[in-house]
Formats: sequence, structure tokens, C-alpha cells
Amino acid sequence: MDAHRKRRGAIGALQRPRLPGWLDDALGRDPWLGELAVQILLWVGVPATAGGELWPLAGWAARRAEVTGKPAVHDLRDTLDREVRTVLAAMRTRPKWYTAHVERPLGHKRAPVAPMPAENSAELSPLELVRPHEVEDARLTALAEQALRAIEARLGRGQDPATAVPAVVRVVFGAGALEALPHSGSPRDDWLATALADDARLDRIVATVLALLAH
Repeated sequence: MDAHRKRRGAIGALQRPRLPGWLDDALGRDPWLGELAVQILLWVGVPATAGGELWPLAGWAARRAEVTGKPAVHDLRDTLDREVRTVLAAMRTRPKWYTAHVERPLGHKRAPVAPMPAENSAELSPLELVRPHEVEDARLTALAEQALRAIEARLGRGQDPATAVPAVVRVVFGAGALEALPHSGSPRDDWLATALADDARLDRIVATVLALLAH
């Protein structure tokens, strides 16, 4: 996690993205737009790409449903696209901040390249810019950042770490999150129930989380 944060910092991405108060105000303190802003700040520092798209709208669609409690609509991708533009417009009201923490790290992503169709032959396979395990690692790292923010918020409200940590881990790393990973179906899928059922492992997880938050 520390190495990941150092890599993010080296390209200008925020190491532990949080929603600035000024940006929250600019977004009307809308809970979903605020969460989307944090997701954007996380994403710009991740080396993986979203296929041929700039933003991982499919993944954010699921997160949107969780935050808003609203079911997906038929034009959800268009809705998300508009919301991303709304958030970016608010971010650009502070040009230096936007350039340093959004535009600069985004420029370090590998550019997706569309394959050229071959004449008189079957369609070419897409060029794989990022290997599946790299995409998986990036997704798990983003989930870890999300979990740390949620745990920190609970601890700030006075919750016991022994209660707060496993509760957040169950939600963030639950089956739905792991099914979205490229390697779903691997032995990793059942790690959660096994780890949380073992008191010694759970104690180590809580201790590790507290150590990370202390940095």
C-alpha cells in the first residue's frame, strides 16, 4: 500500500484522495457527485485503462446504485457521462489543483489503441495494453483505498476498531466486488469468509489497518 501511494504521488495523483470542502460545496454537497469526485481522483492514479474508454463507467454504475439507492436506468451510461463532466467542470474552477491532481496523473495512463480491421480476414483481437493481473491489482488497490476511508470515518465517530474494520471489509470486499474482477473464480474468492472467521487473522487485519491509518 505504501509503495502504491508513493507511485501515485510521483505522478501527481493524491495518495489518499478525499473530497475537498470547496469541491463538495461546488457540487452542491450531493453525496453521489462527491463520491464520484473521489472515484475520479482514485482512478487518475491507477495505471490500468478502462478498455477503449477514459473512465470506468461500468464499475461506477454499481457504486452509483449503492450510494443513491436508485436502480439503474436505461440511459445510465449517458447519465454517468454527464455527471463526470459536471464533476470535472467543478474541479476546473481551481485550474492549478486540477492540472496537478487530475490532468497530470491522467496523462500518465497508457493510451488505449483501437485495433485496425484487417482486409479479407476476421476482425483482429483487441491489443491488450494491461495484463489481467495488473487490472485486478489496480481494482483491489482502489477497493483498499475505499475501505480505509470508510474505516477512518467510522473510527472518527468513535466505533471500536474490532467492529468497524470487519464490517467495512465485508461490505467493500464482498462477493459483488470480487465478481467484478478479471480473475473471479480463483481461490481468492473465498478468502473473506475464511479470514474473518479466524480470530488471529482478523486481529492482524485490524492491526494492519490501524498502522496504515497512523501514517
